[in-house]
Amino acid sequence: MRRGSQTVDDFLLSVLEDGPATVNDIVDQLERCVRIRLEKLRVRGIVIREGRGGPYREFTFRLLRPDFAAKALSEKGGGLSGRAAKVAPHPR
Repeated sequence: MRRGSQTVDDFLLSVLEDGPATVNDIVDQLERCVRIRLEKLRVRGIVIREGRGGPYREFTFRLLRPDFAAKALSEKGGGLSGRAAKVAPHPR
C-alpha cells in the first residue's frame, strides 16, 4: 500500500488503475499495512499483543491507551524503523 493518508477507497482505485488485481492481492497489501500499524502501537505501549505467533500469527490485540492511539498513528516514523523494532542483543 502506498504511504500517506490514503483512504481505503483511494487505495482500491489506485490498485485497479494499475491493472487487474485479485481480492487476495488487495488483502495482502492491506494486511501488511495493518500489521505495521499494530506493531507501531505495540512498541509505544498503546496496545498489548496476546496469543500465539509462528506461521499462523494468531494474535489478539487489546487497546490499553485509547487517548494516545490516534496521535501515535498519525505521527511519521513512530520509532518503527527496522532497527528500532528489533530487540538489541545483550552484551556478554
